Amino acid sequence: QLETEMEHVQALTDQTELDIKKLTSENTGKKCELSALISEFEKLGSQKATLDNDILKMLEDQMTNDKAAKYLHKLVKKAKEKNRTMNIALAKIDNTNSRTLMDIEAQKCENEEIERFLSALVKQANDLEDELRACQREEEGLRCYASKKQRDMDVLTNKLEKVINQQGGFEVSPEELKIVALQKNIEEVQESTKKLRKFWLRQQGYVVNLSEQRQNQINDFNLLKKQLQLLIQKNLKINDELENYRRQEEVLSRSMVNLQNKITIMNELINKAKGNKIVMEKDTDTIQFDYSGKLHDAEMESLKIEADIADIEEDKMSLSKELIDVNREALVWEKKIQMAVATKKTMDKEKGEGGEVGNMKAEIHRMHVRFGQLKKAQDKLIHDLDHCVSRRDAIITTNEAREKREKGASEKTRINFQRKLEDMRSKLKQMQTEVETLTKRIDASNDEEQRLMKEIAITQQDTAFAKRKIATLMENIEETKTGRQRNLELLVLKQKKLKVYSDLAKGRRPHLAYRTNEAISVEYDKQ
Repeated sequence: QLETEMEHVQALTDQTELDIKKLTSENTGKKCELSALISEFEKLGSQKATLDNDILKMLEDQMTNDKAAKYLHKLVKKAKEKNRTMNIALAKIDNTNSRTLMDIEAQKCENEEIERFLSALVKQANDLEDELRACQREEEGLRCYASKKQRDMDVLTNKLEKVINQQGGFEVSPEELKIVALQKNIEEVQESTKKLRKFWLRQQGYVVNLSEQRQNQINDFNLLKKQLQLLIQKNLKINDELENYRRQEEVLSRSMVNLQNKITIMNELINKAKGNKIVMEKDTDTIQFDYSGKLHDAEMESLKIEADIADIEEDKMSLSKELIDVNREALVWEKKIQMAVATKKTMDKEKGEGGEVGNMKAEIHRMHVRFGQLKKAQDKLIHDLDHCVSRRDAIITTNEAREKREKGASEKTRINFQRKLEDMRSKLKQMQTEVETLTKRIDASNDEEQRLMKEIAITQQDTAFAKRKIATLMENIEETKTGRQRNLELLVLKQKKLKVYSDLAKGRRPHLAYRTNEAISVEYDKQ
């Protein structure tokens, strides 16, 4: 019995020693945790002191910025007063230089046309920039979406680790509660500092705007100076032009005097010519007697020429009718050509950047880019899912020892993981459906592009045929024009000849370039 009691006592002592060792180890662990908490508390106190110092510095900077803003406001007032005085001076100068306003208005009209053209170009550039920005926004949205998913996974893993650490069988101490309260206070201080920083940045933006306004006023003042110089230069140019006009008037007055002297000389010559006219009239009487004998022959020839003229007029009427028909055909073909050119222009516009074909190509390119981005996002999500699954397996293996004591907690974590996995799978399905719809839209746009290319080829063939027909018609028109011109020249020659004979019949002396019938026939053959 004593031996059994001794053994029992020995076992109790061993058990008590083991309990003492466990308690000492737990005590050392608690001491380590307490020292770590004290060090963190000291760090938080130092951070709080630094934040207080930063806040004081920001308040001092704000005071200095307010003083600078007041000084800038005074400078702006002075600049406005100077601008008013300069505006008064400019008004006086405008009154003196009112004669140059017409030239300025014409230049303004040209500038407005240039500005309209530039505004159209700027609108096109802005449209292109908006499209680029939309693409960039889509890229950034996808990146943000992927980064958010990664952050959510990291937050979930951190929460899991915190839950596992909290459910390790330890109770929360009052020191930890104090630390949590201090952390909340620190977060509130950080939020207040963020608000103060935003307010300081707004004040800085206001100061920058004031400085920009001052710079703009300085630039406007410099522009006014330059405009004054330009107006002075224009005034000098106008004075130079007035002097040139005066010099020209002097030259014209001199030339008028010279012309008057020449007129007196010409009057004297006319008086001399009158005496010569009497002699010439006597000569004409003798020549008229000679031509009276030839008049009878000329009348006979004129009758023949009249018959020829009647024949030529009939030919002329027939040619005019043919020419009217040809002109009608040419007008019809010109209308067809205009329609073909219009269709070609519309097709070129549709092919260009602002047309339907260009828009379809841009939409196809955007869809390809979107398809690639969605594929990249899908691959990234699959990779994230694999990472989550591997992470879940690691967490499950580490928590298998604790599942017996904490079945409820483990079941909750599994349920949460299953829900997250189902959400990720549903999002993957949505991404796949979006990819399929995009592929269908790309195929439809490719079919539409092929159809438009076929229509373009058909219209090009029609325009080529129309151009050939136009070339043939233009050749026929040129031939008819040359024939008509030849007939008109023949008719004019015969009319001139008839006029000469009629003048001879009336007893006048016509101006003859060719004195004999042989010279006339030679010239007629040449023409």
